[in-house]
Order: sequence, then C-alpha cells, then structure tokens
Amino acid sequence: MKRKGLSPTARTLAECRRRGWIAQVVEQTIPRTFIKRDLFGVIDIVAVTTESCILGIQATSGTNHAARISKALAEPRIIPWLRAGGFVEIWSWAKQGARGKSKRWTLRVQPIGIDDCKAHCPAAYEDSDPKDEAA
Repeated sequence: MKRKGLSPTARTLAECRRRGWIAQVVEQTIPRTFIKRDLFGVIDIVAVTTESCILGIQATSGTNHAARISKALAEPRIIPWLRAGGFVEIWSWAKQGARGKSKRWTLRVQPIGIDDCKAHCPAAYEDSDPKDEAA
C-alpha cells in the first residue's frame, strides 16, 4: 500500500514554523461531514510573521492553485481583512524537477490584494470603500 504524504496544510504549517512564524490552522471541519469551512471562505492558516504582519494563507495543491486564486478573488469577506492590515496569500505545493531526476516539493506563493479583488469583480466593491463615503 502506498503511503500518503503530508497535506498542503501540514506542509504550510511546517514552512511557517521553519520561518520562525507563529501559525495556527483556522479551517474547520463541520461535525459528521467531510465538509471543511475556511475562515472568511478563504483562509486555512493564520500566521504572525517575524515582520509582525498578520497573514491569512490558503494552502492547496499545485493543481488547485488557479482555482484557489479565483475563489479568493470572488470572496468579498476578505476585503475587510485586507483593509484592516491583514495579508492573504495562496500557497500551493507541487512536486517538481527535471525529467528523470528526483522530484522535490516546491512552494508557489501568490499574494492577493484589494486591487486584485476589485479588478476581478468590480461591481461587488463599487460602494464598499469607507473612504469614498466620507468624501
């Protein structure tokens, strides 16, 4: 029987801790189901970095990277998180390497910002900027 490796979440936690960050899984499993619920629909892990930043991380496999970016960009609940000074990144893990050579787990990081979300779905954010209301 083939042994299953670490999950993307476990790899991400290990990488955060290797970097000296404090990290915690915030994704929940709904009782008696196999359904997982992310914080604000996007975040699996919250990390406090050595630069005193609050980082929300969506951990995934390399094959799901693009889908998780789309999911994050379409989620309006991350806008208050970003406006409050938090950061959001998609971290995906894939085995990569030259043909015929041993493969290594490689991390790909994609930051998600407010401007990215607005560009993806501008109608959802037209009236959501509190600075505009004060003017």
